[in-house]
Amino acid sequence: MVQHAKQSDLGFIVADAEDLTFSFDLDGRLTLEFIDWQQNQIKVIFKDVIGFRFQEAEYYSDEKNERLNGTYIIQESRWLSEHQSQGACSASETYYHYKMNFNAAGICEVLSSSFEVAAN
Repeated sequence: MVQHAKQSDLGFIVADAEDLTFSFDLDGRLTLEFIDWQQNQIKVIFKDVIGFRFQEAEYYSDEKNERLNGTYIIQESRWLSEHQSQGACSASETYYHYKMNFNAAGICEVLSSSFEVAAN
């Protein structure tokens, strides 16, 4: 199969987000915080993280139909497959490749078993 991005409602909107901050602990928890377009403080906690990356370039996209301000789950992820083949997780474990295109701030990708949007 070929890698492709499936648009997914992750429970928060990334369009026009500001003031992104990240924190990562050795228990595999990545916390992403930002101010959304309605000036709400958003806090997302990714669990069992085996990889994450951020870039400021906002026009990187593997697919022409990918929105610059959308949230996605990458299906048939090459990046996740690399982690599985190197033993970071097994193919029998459920992990997802999340991609968040923050049109005003960049792109964040996370390999994680799950996440929650924390109440502020």
